[in-house]
Formats: sequence, structure tokens, C-alpha cells
Amino acid sequence: MITFLENTLQAYANQLIGLKRADGKRNFFVVPDPENAETALGALRNELGWPILLLEFPDNDIDEGSVTTDTLQVGLSVMKYVDTKTKGIDEIRSHIYETCVPLLEQIIARLKKDAWSKTLKYNCAPVQISTRLQGQWIGPVLNYAWGYRYSVEIKIYRDPFRVNASMWS
Repeated sequence: MITFLENTLQAYANQLIGLKRADGKRNFFVVPDPENAETALGALRNELGWPILLLEFPDNDIDEGSVTTDTLQVGLSVMKYVDTKTKGIDEIRSHIYETCVPLLEQIIARLKKDAWSKTLKYNCAPVQISTRLQGQWIGPVLNYAWGYRYSVEIKIYRDPFRVNASMWS
């Protein structure tokens, strides 16, 4: 399921003006866990393009109520390089709210649009994007990257605990 989300977000990053790149640098990156986030980004510092879309800490929760749902809890961020040696907090705020927030809102809007129109599916199962999102500033990361992050829940109506007869002898 994580690969499905990664592929979807990479396609969006390649299509969204402001994120798509022609210089060969990355416009999308997956941060697997909070403990190693800065290390992972630091190791790829020269490969990252700015601004960049990040998928952070994907984790899931399964609810076997009347309808079984598998809910991914993720952070989606757009970050931008800001030279903090020469720029003050007002310029950082400007970069965040004039670049990062609009790009991130477009990514989430596209997720919601595609889920609503049923073009976003996981193995034929419908996908739902949370309607209550929580946003916050992030940074500095690597001493120069600032951005905006939304916590997002993505529900997939599926039961991952069904017996697959082809896997048993």
C-alpha cells in the first residue's frame, strides 16, 4: 500500500508546476522514520531539488468495524531552501506561505479530487482522504530547509486479513 501512495505522489510531483523538475534532481522523497529523517535528507542533499514534496513516516491502523478500513497516517510536506544567513523570519514566512503552502494544498486537493472521482484506487478498493487536516511550519531541516506540513489520513476500504488460498499448501 505504501508503494501505491509513493507512486501516486511521485506522479503528482512530476505534474505540478512548481515541483516538476527538468534538472534531474529529486522532487519527491520518502522519509521512512523520524529518527533518521535529517540523516536521510543530509545524505541526499546534492540530489534534492527545491521545493521538494516529502512523504513522512507512513504508518497504518486497521479497523475491523462494520466495514474494514486500512488507514494510512502520513505527513505530507513541501520544503524549500531558504538561506537563513541572509534572510530573516519574515522572508522565511514568505517562502513558506507563498511557495510551500500553495504547492502542498494542490497536492492534497488532487488526492481528494482523484479519491472523490474514484480514479484513485488501491487494487480496485476505494480510497478516502481525511477531511480534517492539521498543518504546521517545519524547519529548519539541514539548517536551511523550511516548509509546511499537513498530517493526513488516507483510508482504504479493504480487509488485509483475508486468507489467500494460493499461499497455502
